[in-house]
Amino acid sequence: MTPKVKENISGGTSFLIYKALCEIQDEWLKENPLNHPQELVGNLYSFNDSEIRRHISQRGRGCFYREHGKWPLTIYFFDEGVRIQMNMSFESYIQALIDSCAVSYWQYFYVDIDELIKQNKEMILRHGIVINCPIEDTDLDSPRLKYLIDELEIITKNLPILFPERDFNYHQKRLEQIKEKAMPFL
Repeated sequence: MTPKVKENISGGTSFLIYKALCEIQDEWLKENPLNHPQELVGNLYSFNDSEIRRHISQRGRGCFYREHGKWPLTIYFFDEGVRIQMNMSFESYIQALIDSCAVSYWQYFYVDIDELIKQNKEMILRHGIVINCPIEDTDLDSPRLKYLIDELEIITKNLPILFPERDFNYHQKRLEQIKEKAMPFL
């Protein structure tokens, strides 16, 4: 008997390489609710559009950090104001996407855990929608960090069911590392 998927997961991807290398920056990339340095905000260009679940973000993107005369370009993950350097080559990014079956939130398995926590703990959800501002009051529906960890748990439970021929030990171990470090903030 085949195990049943526990909750719905989704995914998908598209690439915008030419646009990221040759065109002007998308306006939404200029949003800066977490007050990142303006140099970082102004030099990110989206090359990969990832499907993100349940309205938490419409903008899970792989981005190049463009600097004149610098190659290869540094890769960042952008998700509703969160900008985290990925410390991987473009080729490694593509391989990680494949290893993760292009599931929503896959990039969070590959970013620095301390940055993941630092940037997401300041964001909140109201009725399932990200509020693009740091926490300013106590009338919270759900801290975004908790929501994100719940989503990563759903992913690690369901990927082996959906793709039994694949090995997701990395994702499961990485989730445990994230949960361990995030525990004081949940």
